[in-house]
Amino acid sequence: MFFRAPCSSIIAKAVRSRVRSKRFSVCRASLELVLSGAHPDEIAAARKQVEAVRAQIDRLEQELKYAQSELQRTELLMPLDGRLITPYLPQKRGSYLEKGDRFAVAEDDRIIQGEVRVPEYNVGEFAIGAQVEVKLLAYHGESLLGKVVAIEPTAASEGKISTDGTERVVRVIVDLENTDRLLKAGMTGYAKITGSPKPLIVAFTRPIVRFIQVEVWSWLP
Repeated sequence: MFFRAPCSSIIAKAVRSRVRSKRFSVCRASLELVLSGAHPDEIAAARKQVEAVRAQIDRLEQELKYAQSELQRTELLMPLDGRLITPYLPQKRGSYLEKGDRFAVAEDDRIIQGEVRVPEYNVGEFAIGAQVEVKLLAYHGESLLGKVVAIEPTAASEGKISTDGTERVVRVIVDLENTDRLLKAGMTGYAKITGSPKPLIVAFTRPIVRFIQVEVWSWLP
C-alpha cells in the first residue's frame, strides 16, 4: 500500500527549509563581516573622534585648574591669630578687590599696645621695661598690667593750659596683656608707671624742687 502526503504539508516543509537556509546565510554573512574586522574608514573616523574627545578633556581640565586657582584667590586668610576690627564687613560680600586693596584690618588682641601721655617733667623718672598698671574707663574695677616698650624721642603739645603755658607731653608706648579680651582698640583710661623709689618727702616736694632748679635758675644772671 502507498500513502500520499497532502500537498500543503510538503509546501510548508519546503518553506521552512528555505527560511532556515536564508537565516543561515544571513548569520554566516554577519560572522564573516565580524571576522573581517572594521573598515579602515570607520577606524580612521573612530580615531578622530577619540582625539577630539581627548582634546576636549584636556581643555576642560585646564578650565578646572584655572577655576580652582581663582577660587583659592577668593579665600582671605588672617596672617595672625586675632580678630578683625574693620566694621561693616558683611557689606563687602561680593566686592572685587584690586591688587593692593585692603579688605580688613586684623588685630592680635592677645597683647595690645597702648599710648600713655606722660608730662615731660616726669619722663626721667622711669625707663624702658618699667611696669605699667592701666585702668580703663569702661572697666574701672579691673587692672591691666604691662610694661614700657618705647619712649618717643620728641615731646608734643597736649592742648591743656598750665601755669606756664601749654603743657607738653611725651608719648610712651606700652604693651598690655589682654588675655581676658577686655581691652579693645580706641579705649581710654589712666595709667601708672613704676619709677625709681623715693622718700615720701621727696615725692611731695618734687614740684617745688623742680621749680627752684629750673625756673628760678632761669632767672639768675
